[in-house]
Amino acid sequence: MDRFGKLRRVIVLLTVLFVLDLVLLVWMIPVRTFLTWGVAVVQAVVVVYFVALSLGLVREAEERDRDGE
Repeated sequence: MDRFGKLRRVIVLLTVLFVLDLVLLVWMIPVRTFLTWGVAVVQAVVVVYFVALSLGLVREAEERDRDGE
């Protein structure tokens, strides 16, 4: 069970780095055009998708490990 905790910690760390990257992108580049808003939105969607997919896979692996498959 310890390995899943470490894996969750890595997922959280990567999520924080992605969000920090997105914040810095919006902060450093003036967000005035549709294209820059589009890039920011696409990156936010990618972060949300990454988190949902990663945590879902960890949960599934945890259940398989618990069931003994």
